[in-house]
This record gives sequence, structure tokens and C-alpha cells, in this order.
Amino acid sequence: MYTNSNLTYICSITSKYSLQSWRASLLQTEMSVNYGEKLVIPCMAPKNLKNLTLTWTFISQNKRTDVLTYFSQTQRIKNHWDDRAELDLNKALMGDGSLYLNNLGSKHSGTYTCTYTGSQVKHIVQTLVSQTGNSGSKLWMVAITVAITVAALILLCVIFYIYRKYKGKSKDSWQDHNQQDAEMQTMHEGNSVEELQAEIKPLANHKKGESSAGKSLQ
Repeated sequence: MYTNSNLTYICSITSKYSLQSWRASLLQTEMSVNYGEKLVIPCMAPKNLKNLTLTWTFISQNKRTDVLTYFSQTQRIKNHWDDRAELDLNKALMGDGSLYLNNLGSKHSGTYTCTYTGSQVKHIVQTLVSQTGNSGSKLWMVAITVAITVAALILLCVIFYIYRKYKGKSKDSWQDHNQQDAEMQTMHEGNSVEELQAEIKPLANHKKGESSAGKSLQ
């Protein structure tokens, strides 16, 4: 049995003024195993990830199956594969969500996905498990898996970008509206002063005229 580490894909989104951030990462590995033996598929949680949910799934021939789910807050495990799949609860508490598989057969060849989900954080580890010497099928499944996961990460980035852009436009529109109100208020105040001066000026001229007329009569 061997393990081959490949690439890690990371998508990080930070909101305006760095008030919030979202992070998604993907690690892909490959493993080759002889059927009938036990297998441990490693999966480590990112540092400082709390109140997480760990989910293991299995994909073979485009069919997805839930293996087990671990909830860190309640320390409860929901196992769909009964005694065939196991999780070490003590290690899971320390962030080691490795999957223990027993009595593997040909039907268990495929992609095992470990997903850690926390607040604004998602970490995915995909492991392609194949029988020793089955390289052609392995490469084909790797290509499909890479295409699907990269597309999912790109979609996630696009969604975050649209969210930020929409939120920014809403804030700018609110600021422009307040600025327009302030300008209108200033214009009204200026007009009031000019109108008052216009009213006072004729009155002053009228009084001046009356005073001149009185002097002429004298």
C-alpha cells in the first residue's frame, strides 16, 4: 500500500475592510491497496477549527454514498457503514478524522472524501483508493475528480464575489442617497437666506423713500 500526496487548492475571500473572511481548501491524495486488508485513510483538520462537523463520503461510478458523520459539539458519530468503517473518537477530538476501513473488496474502489465544515471554513480531503496495478482506471478517476472539485471551488469563489459586490453596491447607494439629502438641505438653507434678503431690501428702500418725502414737505 502507498500514499501519494498531490496538490492543495485554496480559495480565500475577504470582505471589504477585512471585517469577514471565508476559506475553502482541497487536498487530493491517492492510495493503492490489496483487497482484503485493512486501510486507514488519513484526514487532519485545519488548526484552530472549532465546533466542526466531519463528513466522510464515498463516490464510485458517479454514485455517492454517505459513510459516516462526526459532530464535535456532541461528540456523536453517525455511521452508515456499520462495522466496515470506523473513526477513532479520541483522535477525532484532537482533529484527526482518519477513516478506518475493514475487509475491502473491489466494490470499495473509488474516491473517499473527508469534509471538515466550520464557521466560514471548509476543508476537503479527497483520496482515490484503487487496487494495486489498476493505474488506467486510477488516472481516469483522478481526472474526473480534479475537474469536479476545481469547478466547485471556482463556483464558490464566484458566489462570494457576487455577494461582496452586491453588498458594496448597496452601501454605496445608501451613502449617495444621504449625500443627496445633505446637498438638498444646504440648497434650501441657501435659498431661504437669499429670499429673506430679497424681502428686506424693498422694505428698507420703502422706509428710505418715506423719510425723503417727509423732508420735502418740511
